[in-house]
Amino acid sequence: MQPSKKTRSKRKKFAKWIWDNQVKEIIHLQSDNKCEYCKASILTKQLHCHHIDGRQNMFMLLHLDNLMLLCATHHTLGQVSAHSQSRSGREEFDKWLIKHKRKEFIEELKYLRNNSPKLTLQDLEDRYEEYKELLNNLQTYEPNNY
Repeated sequence: MQPSKKTRSKRKKFAKWIWDNQVKEIIHLQSDNKCEYCKASILTKQLHCHHIDGRQNMFMLLHLDNLMLLCATHHTLGQVSAHSQSRSGREEFDKWLIKHKRKEFIEELKYLRNNSPKLTLQDLEDRYEEYKELLNNLQTYEPNNY
């Protein structure tokens, strides 16, 4: 049975809220506010959360293992970047990504993308609580480097 339009809308808004208010900050804190590619700091470069294997559904949008922190150059603007317009630049980034994260890890994300469960409102509430606790732990034990 399909959830009602109201329920679908509520889930979508809640997922967006979790993304904006929890997930982005978690990724920043876990990456020590540095680009994972070049180690540039948030003090010198704008940093973006990058979805390694897309964000086609709520599960992949909010799945922490599917995210990494990149400076604007290595996310979209540079010759070598995750979303490079140049095929060779994208290939070079992908080689680095496989070396940095492991090929098996990338394959796991592809599997998850194709087999991810639809998140219910309860799943999102559980995720919210889990991320709230994780954020609290990260903020307690790590200095905020913004």
